[in-house]
Amino acid sequence: MTNTGDRAGTATPQLYLRVYTAGVTRPAQQLAGFARVELAPGESRRIAFTVYAEQLVYTNLTHDFAIEPAIVDWFIGFGSDDRCAEISFEVEGETRLLATAERVLFSDVAIA
Repeated sequence: MTNTGDRAGTATPQLYLRVYTAGVTRPAQQLAGFARVELAPGESRRIAFTVYAEQLVYTNLTHDFAIEPAIVDWFIGFGSDDRCAEISFEVEGETRLLATAERVLFSDVAIA
């Protein structure tokens, strides 16, 4: 992220996920992480989000918290309708059930 303006400013990059699973309708997108970044004029910072499998948990058809094989789209922007960068990845393997306490709601963020 780079401040190309002539004044200091603050931006809030946001990470959104969409998980395509079978059987249950999932949200069109869900906020998975965000950072508040202050930048001086001309300053650049690198923002890294760590996405955990436990963020992909949802209540399945049998009412268990589960992570299932799926295609996951993610995008980063400055709002839910802004897509500065997009990519997809695939979750493979067997369905994994989790306890409520194991669920993770937001990514870790590193700003360098």
